[in-house]
Amino acid sequence: MSEDRDDRPRVIGELTARNAAARPGQEAVVDGARRMSWTDFDDRVTRLANALLDEMGLEPGDRIAFLGENCLEGFELLYGGPMVGVIVVPLNDRLADKELAGVLAAIEPKVLFHTAAAAERAALLTGSAEAMMVTVGHADHAAYDALLAAAGTSRPDVRVEPDDVSSICFTSGTTGRPKGVMMTHRAQLAFARAQTVIEPVSSDSRHLFARQLAVAPGHRIAAWHGLNGGCTIITPRFVPSDFFRVVEEERVTNVLLAPTQLQMLLDDGNPAGHDLATLRTIVYGGAPTTPTLLAATMEFFSCDLLQAYGGTEAGQILYVSRYDHHAGRVGAYHNVVPGVEIERRSEDGRVVGDDEPGQIHVHSEQLMAGYWRDPDKTAAVLHDGWYATGDLSIVDADGGIQVAGRTSDMIISGGYNIMPIEIEDLIREHLAVRDVAVFGVPDELWGEAVHAAVVVGDAHDLDVDELGELCASQLAAFKTPKAIHLVDQLPLTLLGKVDKASLRREWTT
Repeated sequence: MSEDRDDRPRVIGELTARNAAARPGQEAVVDGARRMSWTDFDDRVTRLANALLDEMGLEPGDRIAFLGENCLEGFELLYGGPMVGVIVVPLNDRLADKELAGVLAAIEPKVLFHTAAAAERAALLTGSAEAMMVTVGHADHAAYDALLAAAGTSRPDVRVEPDDVSSICFTSGTTGRPKGVMMTHRAQLAFARAQTVIEPVSSDSRHLFARQLAVAPGHRIAAWHGLNGGCTIITPRFVPSDFFRVVEEERVTNVLLAPTQLQMLLDDGNPAGHDLATLRTIVYGGAPTTPTLLAATMEFFSCDLLQAYGGTEAGQILYVSRYDHHAGRVGAYHNVVPGVEIERRSEDGRVVGDDEPGQIHVHSEQLMAGYWRDPDKTAAVLHDGWYATGDLSIVDADGGIQVAGRTSDMIISGGYNIMPIEIEDLIREHLAVRDVAVFGVPDELWGEAVHAAVVVGDAHDLDVDELGELCASQLAAFKTPKAIHLVDQLPLTLLGKVDKASLRREWTT
C-alpha cells in the first residue's frame, strides 16, 4: 500500500484541528438543540483527550466504552479517545445483559460512559468491576462537562501511529460468541477517503447519522465525516417520522441507511409532507435488499442512491454507483471501491475465472488489524494481507459480481450479523428439544428474519410460546426467532449435515 503523504491526516485525532483551522465558524455537529462549530468541537475533543490522561489516569492502549443512545458525547469519544491512543468501544444496547457483560469482560474498560437512561443497566453490568462510570447525554451531562472544564486545552503530547487501534467493533463469530474487530486509524481513514470518492461529499455536506454508534458505520463516522469537514446531525434512535422532519429542518444532504430502515420510511410515507429537496444521496447496504424494496425506494426518493457491499472486518469493497442506479444496472456490483483489490477463490485457494463461483477475498488498507485477543480466529480469515469474506460470488453476463450466499450460516437481520449456533445452543437447553436448526428467511422489512425448526423429543410436549419466551429472556430482540416451526425431523444433505437451504426454501413465501 502507498505511504502516507504529508498533506493527508495520519490519524483520526488530527481531523478536528484541521477543520477548526480551515472552517472555524462552520457547524460541525448538531445534537438536538446542541450545536457545535468546528472550533468549539475541537476544543471539547481536545479537553476530553486531556481529561482521559490527566483526570482519569488512562494510558495509550486502555479501553473506554459507551452505552446508550446516540449523543454528542458518544460522537466526541470517537475523536478524543484515539487522539491519545485510547481505544473506544461503543456498546450495542440492543444486546442482552449476558451478551454485554461478555463484551465488557473481554475489553476490561477503564471508563464506561453512559446516558442517564442507561445508568441502572451500566451499574448492573459493571458490578464489582473497577471501571469508572460517567453519565453523558441530554438528560445529565454535568459530570462529563465538569471533566472537560477542568482539562487542559493544549494538544496532548502523545504519539499515535496510523496502525494503532482506534476502536473495537463487536460482531457475531462462527461460534456465536461476539468477536472484537480491531479498527485502526489507517483503516478508518482509508475507508473515509474511498467513501468520499464514490459518494459526492464536500465541506458543505450535512450528514444525518441514523445508525447506532455500535455498528461498523458508527465506528467509521469520525474519520468518514471528519475528513470532508461537513456537519454531522446526530439522532438518538431511528424513528421514521423524525427522519423526515430532521431532513427538512437540518437541510440534510447525505444519509446512510440499512434496507430495514428504507422499508420503515416507505411504510411511514412522510404523511406530514416534509420537504426532502436538500437530500442528495442515500447510501444503503449491510443486509440483503429485495428488488421490490429497491424499486419502491427509487420511486419514493428523488435523490441519488448508492449501494455498498463490505463488512465490519473489510470496510467497503464493491458498490453500485448512482449512475448504475439511473441506468437500471442494480442487479450486481460493477465497481470496486478505490484502493481495494479483490480475488474470487475456490475452496482450495485457487483464483477462479468468471465462469466459476468463488469466495470473495479482499486486500486493502481498510482491513481490520485482527480480532481482539483472538489470534486463532484472526489467522483463520487473514492471510498475507488478504481477508476471506466468507461470501460466495458469481459473475453475471455483463461482468458484474453478484453475492450468491455465505460460506457460513450467518443471518443478517436489520443490518445485524447473527450466528445461528448461539440461538441453537440456547434452544437445545430446553429439555423437550431433541434437535434444532436456526436459519434466515428473506423478509421485506428485516432483510432476513430469524426462524427456528425444532424437533421435539418423543416423551415430551412443547409449547412454542415457551421457547419464544426463553429466547427473548436470554437474547437480543433481533436474535430472537420471528417464527418457530415444530418438525418431525430436520432435512439432511448427502453428507449428513442439516440442509438449511431446504429449510429456507420451505418457509420462504
